[in-house]
Amino acid sequence: MIIKDDRSVIALIHIRDPPVEPVFDDTAFSELIDEETHQRLKHDLVEHLGRLDLPHLEENSDDE
Repeated sequence: MIIKDDRSVIALIHIRDPPVEPVFDDTAFSELIDEETHQRLKHDLVEHLGRLDLPHLEENSDDE
């Protein structure tokens, strides 16, 4: 989205992305539904989130 300033008015101008042809790749689909790949990706995501500083997700010990 672009905001255009014509001095007296600010108008939103929407620029659409060009259409993209969908591609179906059997190999990629097989990897996505593979249970081992799913578990590995889930583990990697949990590890990644664990390394981030996300204090808003920590349990509040003052509630006790």
